[in-house]
Amino acid sequence: MDITPDKQNLRDVFSNKIFYIDFYQRQYKWNEEPVKELLDDIFFTFNLEYEKYKEVSIVEIKKTITKYSWYYLNTYVTNKTEGKIYIVDGQQRLTTLTLINICLYHLGKDIGIKPDIIDIDFISSCIATTTIDGKSFVINHEKEKGILEGLYKDKINDMNPTTKTGENIIENYKRIKLYIQKEIHGNESRFIAFVQYLFNRVVLIELSASQTDIPMLFEAINDRGMSLKPHEILKGKLLGKIAKDKVEKYNELWESQVEKLEKLYTRQIAGVDSFFEYYLRSKYVDNRTKAQEITKDNYHRKLFDKKEISQKLSLENEQQVIRFLDEDFLYYSNLWIKLFEYRNRDEYHNEFKHVYFNGLNEMESQLILILGACDYKDENENRKIQEISYHVDRTYSLLRLFQAYESNKFNPEVYKINERVRNGNVESVRNAFKESISNTLFTKYDQEIKDIFNASLFKSTGIDLEPNFKRYFFARIEDFIAIETNNPRPDFGHLTKTRKTKNNYQIEHILARNEENIEKFKDEEEFNLERNRLGALLLLKGNDNASSNNETYKNKLKTYASTLLWNETLTGDFYKSNKSFEDFKNRHNLNFKPYLEFGKKEVEERQSLLFEIVKIIWK
Repeated sequence: MDITPDKQNLRDVFSNKIFYIDFYQRQYKWNEEPVKELLDDIFFTFNLEYEKYKEVSIVEIKKTITKYSWYYLNTYVTNKTEGKIYIVDGQQRLTTLTLINICLYHLGKDIGIKPDIIDIDFISSCIATTTIDGKSFVINHEKEKGILEGLYKDKINDMNPTTKTGENIIENYKRIKLYIQKEIHGNESRFIAFVQYLFNRVVLIELSASQTDIPMLFEAINDRGMSLKPHEILKGKLLGKIAKDKVEKYNELWESQVEKLEKLYTRQIAGVDSFFEYYLRSKYVDNRTKAQEITKDNYHRKLFDKKEISQKLSLENEQQVIRFLDEDFLYYSNLWIKLFEYRNRDEYHNEFKHVYFNGLNEMESQLILILGACDYKDENENRKIQEISYHVDRTYSLLRLFQAYESNKFNPEVYKINERVRNGNVESVRNAFKESISNTLFTKYDQEIKDIFNASLFKSTGIDLEPNFKRYFFARIEDFIAIETNNPRPDFGHLTKTRKTKNNYQIEHILARNEENIEKFKDEEEFNLERNRLGALLLLKGNDNASSNNETYKNKLKTYASTLLWNETLTGDFYKSNKSFEDFKNRHNLNFKPYLEFGKKEVEERQSLLFEIVKIIWK
């Protein structure tokens, strides 16, 4: 590795140079905290030294400054290519120092510093320099040249930034200006001493690296504490293999996709690094053990470790990297974005409703399976999304309802299914899931289940179901009835929210714990078993749930009127002149009827009714 270190004070760093922002660099993302930390560090050392020599006359400050302690500000990394100096690492700090320079330039003019004491034009030259092409800023943010020009000309109120970098440059300049004004507070001597200290006693070390060493150096610096994300390191490794005349195109492609991916968050998934984790798991591993070795924190190393994944997805030269970016990265990241569009909606889109349903249950295994099943530019993409998301929801829901779901057993099944459906056809999806359900039920009950819709497996299902799933289950029942009877669809988000408030829905026991209800059963044990079955439960808004908590069944019926459709089917008035519901009931041969009393027989009938609806919804 050919790396040349060079210790420089800020006078050396900013004099007669132009730094171009290399493709490795992120946008300028520093916010208030790192800017304040940098200023605090610089002024802490300055204030200690200034206190020692504050009685020195203005004309003697320049000589005295050599007695000030050095302050080491860290390293920055450059790469010299075709006569240009590119910043490989350190853009955030150097851009912030440029903003400090601009602030000092204007403050010096405001104070009226004489040229023979401090050369204001020198500070100006550390901001922008004159070339044969005109004036260029030392830190050459080409897309933000207008923003820097506005700050340099002190026209901050006339600027309208269009990028995050531009916004951060303006906001940080305002912060820096206020900070330095408070520190200098118009004192000519203090201003002169600080400028001399900043440019002569604050030092950085430049590491100048060859093009071939940059990816290795970039990751090494990050591993020693730089706050770079894995996808930013991966970007450096990939784009480092592309010639300079082509790299801008792929830098823009990368940044455009990353910006979209970074906006996609769930409780379990965070931005672009999760995309790469799921993508690699879906395409290049065959079991859960290997999948667990790939995380959103280390996947970038797996692509270049000379082992299984890197051999399958070869990224050794420019041609291979360009193919990956143009094809796989672009296609699968867009597919990921599409899935999140339907997963995170306020209400489901009918064509991809099961993507939404799986999102409610946090069944992110659908992402693995859909990415795995789809080929590059797959003409059956929508069919595969529909089929896989449906079967993920169906498998998860039935295993829950038949009391056979265990996450530590289901998750390995996902990778068995993925191996079968990867780049496969729609038919392979159906068969893989069908076999998976049968195998899981066999493992659970130690017997072959010929018909997965087995009423005996559903008979005792009830309150012990996972809390989120119970709400989801009754939301699906409500949605089914609403669609079939031409009623408005329910608000799934509202029905399935987990926080207990007066406006959110909660699980309600139809049979409250009171003497009248207990007397309907053989003993209290039977009462507890029956009241906790799904047939004796429903969803009720929090304040209604609280008010009906200990009521008799007859009084509860008054509460159930004008609530959810499933609740209203218990009441007699619901059936009066309700032709659409009567047609629905007959169409599916469903045993809906009102109940004036509610005991063991009625619980059994409602449980059986739910089972018939389950068979229709999950076919």
